[in-house]
Amino acid sequence: MTDLIATNRKTAILGMGATGLSAARFLSSQGKSFVFADSRREPPRLDEVRQQYPGVPVVLGPFAEDLLLDFTNVVVSPGISLDEPALVAAREKGVTLHGDVELFLEHADAPVIVITGSNGKSTVTQLVGEMAEASGLTVGVGGNLGTPMLDLLVAVSVPVSPPAKRSVTEAQSEKSCSTTCVVASTDSEDNGPISSIITYIM
Repeated sequence: MTDLIATNRKTAILGMGATGLSAARFLSSQGKSFVFADSRREPPRLDEVRQQYPGVPVVLGPFAEDLLLDFTNVVVSPGISLDEPALVAAREKGVTLHGDVELFLEHADAPVIVITGSNGKSTVTQLVGEMAEASGLTVGVGGNLGTPMLDLLVAVSVPVSPPAKRSVTEAQSEKSCSTTCVVASTDSEDNGPISSIITYIM
């Protein structure tokens, strides 16, 4: 049992890298409280987290299996296996596990284009963004390509005013695409898990 479990906050962010910090910014913009957990004893951005979120509980080191059982939602950063025992236990108890892609799609209030494939995704992402701009639309480009996709929703890293009318983001998986997505592939044959690029059209 850890101190993290005793908190009254119901959302945990696993991982304190770029994705975890973007999730924190997004949740903060929504007025939601959260806690941080990272399996590393000294994650590189620990000082940044403590400076930006001094009142947020932080747990470091290997995840205890019961770490997340009292939470309602867990935001899982890329690179953390869903087979992690703490996540398996949480999922079995009914805790909702999110990636940043899921959060992005859940809160995107406009159509989304997902471009998938093995090669050329970043190039296509840039081209789609440039095409949108050439059409007179305001666009933000991010995801794995640069700006974390959740930052496109809170306009933290996208220097546009008014907020982005089009956001082009590169993601790790197409599995999160909802009915608001249009999917196009850069592969002649689309087989198995592949990376995705999401074009968020506001």
